[in-house]
Amino acid sequence: MHMEMISNRQLVLIGASYVMNGALLCTMVKAIEAGYNDVWMAVPIAVAAGLAAVWMLAAAARRFPGQDLFEVLAARHPVVGRAIGFLYIFYFFILLCRDFRILILYINITLLEYTPLLIVAMLILACAVYMARAGLEVSARVNEIWMFLYVVCVLLVPILVAPAIHLHHLFPMLYDGFVPVLKGSWFLFPFFGDIIILPFLIGYPAFKLKSGTQGLLIGSASIFILIACALLVLGANVASRFTFPAYELVRLIQLTDFLDRLELPLVAIWMPTLITKIAIGMHLASHGFGRLLPGLSPRELILPFGALAVSCSFWLFRDLAEMFLFNRLWPYAAILFQLVIPLLFALFLRPARNRQ
Repeated sequence: MHMEMISNRQLVLIGASYVMNGALLCTMVKAIEAGYNDVWMAVPIAVAAGLAAVWMLAAAARRFPGQDLFEVLAARHPVVGRAIGFLYIFYFFILLCRDFRILILYINITLLEYTPLLIVAMLILACAVYMARAGLEVSARVNEIWMFLYVVCVLLVPILVAPAIHLHHLFPMLYDGFVPVLKGSWFLFPFFGDIIILPFLIGYPAFKLKSGTQGLLIGSASIFILIACALLVLGANVASRFTFPAYELVRLIQLTDFLDRLELPLVAIWMPTLITKIAIGMHLASHGFGRLLPGLSPRELILPFGALAVSCSFWLFRDLAEMFLFNRLWPYAAILFQLVIPLLFALFLRPARNRQ
């Protein structure tokens, strides 16, 4: 099984997509509720946790050039390594179910209120399966196009909402101390930590500390910009009452008296990035099974994995309230998969010694 080749820029943007798209819909409002007008301070703390995970995984990956972590685990520790690999596949599968469900909920709440959820789910699944079956290289190229446009749009948001910015929304700072900031970072860090998918997709030297750090910083900087703009324009009291604060923020953009509803073209640019992320998630799960069980064909597993993910997404998250409850509990699982196990990889996952 050959390792598909993608450029460093494409890998960085895949990492940025995982960081950005997860936090944008799933936890931004929870972070604002916890950190209130000081939530912008929580972003660097969450980034620090993500950087620790990237550093530990990069240290382990560089010992095995040309191999992703699934392949390394299966080769170095056939029993325990495969067990850990299957745990990570389960972890990535939960992320895939979460992404499916939050996108379906978002479309249902904001865009297609009367369209049956199953129809929306099937359309997303068809797009994602078609892209995933074409391979990681194709998904990476599609992601590169849309993520570039998306990042440009995020950078334009502060300029477009500048007339509505009010600095007094940031004050008083640290009124309740630093604890709310830590609570906000607690909700953000598992989504920033999703950057750990990179060494499971592709090994060293494509994945290294620099590429992982760049992807994390691009994604987290975009979330920082959107959180800061939401606070400055809406205020923490108002922003925390919206299900999707970033969407409500861009709805306020109005260039002239007759040119409004700019959120629709912005959503049209953002949505393909999340569908591409879902396609990469499907590829990752099937790729992991192909590495751990070499007799299986990853390409043939993509459609069953996607269909199972759609079914489980409705079963795990019946509505938005259950999605938010999941996001409150998810950091506890993230500590294990993003910090504890990567630390063990950095300490103990090493090549076999050559015996003379």
